[in-house]
Amino acid sequence: MLKLCDPHERDDKHPRLTLGHKGSIATAERMGLGLLRHFVRDDRGHVAVIGALALPILIGGIAFGTEAGDWLVEKTKLSFVADATVLSAGQLYNRGKTEAQIATILRAKLVADGYPDASLALNLTYPDAASDQITAEISYSPDKYFAQAIWDGAVVIRARTVAVMEGDEACVLALNPTASGAVTVGGSATMSLTGCVVASNSSSTSSVYMGGSSTLTTECIISSGGINGEAHATTQCQKNRTYRRPTPDPFADLTQPATPGHCHNPPNFNPTGTYSVSAGCYDHDFDVKGTVTFGSGVYILDGADLKINSSAIVTGTDVTFVLKNGAELNFNGGATINLTAPEAGSAEPYPGILFWGSDTNNASHKINGDASSVFAGAIYMPDDAVEFTGSSGMDSACTRVVADTITLSGNTGFETDCSDELGAYDLSTAQTVIIVE
Repeated sequence: MLKLCDPHERDDKHPRLTLGHKGSIATAERMGLGLLRHFVRDDRGHVAVIGALALPILIGGIAFGTEAGDWLVEKTKLSFVADATVLSAGQLYNRGKTEAQIATILRAKLVADGYPDASLALNLTYPDAASDQITAEISYSPDKYFAQAIWDGAVVIRARTVAVMEGDEACVLALNPTASGAVTVGGSATMSLTGCVVASNSSSTSSVYMGGSSTLTTECIISSGGINGEAHATTQCQKNRTYRRPTPDPFADLTQPATPGHCHNPPNFNPTGTYSVSAGCYDHDFDVKGTVTFGSGVYILDGADLKINSSAIVTGTDVTFVLKNGAELNFNGGATINLTAPEAGSAEPYPGILFWGSDTNNASHKINGDASSVFAGAIYMPDDAVEFTGSSGMDSACTRVVADTITLSGNTGFETDCSDELGAYDLSTAQTVIIVE
């Protein structure tokens, strides 16, 4: 305390600073300088000063670290969300939704789950000719709280998941988009397929129809519509798949060979004769009787039917029959037929294809061999109806039937084993989605 007082007054409790005397002023100066030096030398308050200065930085660091930790937790959560998103995208894709519809559905789900619409980005890619992958990448910018006070940069949380679409191989595929009974197994017909599935691209509620006392044994039935008569089927899959995306036509990109300027007439067959037929173009009907061997190569049937009569014995290896302008197949019961398409790696131009109708052929084919008949290769009739009928059967090494509609009727028995793929064509159906990354 600084007290102004009478210089003659004595007070032992308080130091006196007396103004007006030279000695007293000097003493006061010495006292002031001493107090200042004592204050400067006293380090007992330094920690408090440093702590006060460092406290905002410490609190900011803790706050930033806490918020950064929360971002890492959110990134982990987003990884699981990306997994669920890619699986959902794959299932919606399999069910025929467009890419725009899928994006709208999944984005709305993410926003409903609390992700910010303003900064949310969802990028999806789908299988194409070069890849069977489907990917989902999700990113967004979270709100910043404490971190905003010390850093104004953008925070982006991102996650990406990759899945592959793995489909089952089809032995029987109906391409018609709307027909009821696009695949029909009726009467007392039996169909037994090993290593492959039955597929139909029709959206009808009876896309696949089974009736009468028929039976169908296959790994699975996959339909773009419904299945009628499912009790007639024995399948290995947990559940047959309905209302799925149509199976791509595996041969759609192929171009049939052109008809040459000159075509031949087939031989005049008789029941007791033996014949060898060479590959080439034919514009008159085949009425096959007797024993006939078709040499390897491509047979162009331009408006010419191929009829095989009962009791005929017909063989051919590495052969492909190309049907144009309404050409039809008509194989009668009792005939013994053993025809094999070129295998993959063959010098022939169309490996794996046995019968090939043009996409404007618009014909109906009836195939009725005997129990020992063999058709090894694809029967591809994209614009035609193919019917296996009669009271006989076939046991073939991988017959694949791809046609507008496919029917088994009567007492027909159709058995084929496609455990080993024949030909270079993929008949993958609506796929299973499997996460790989």
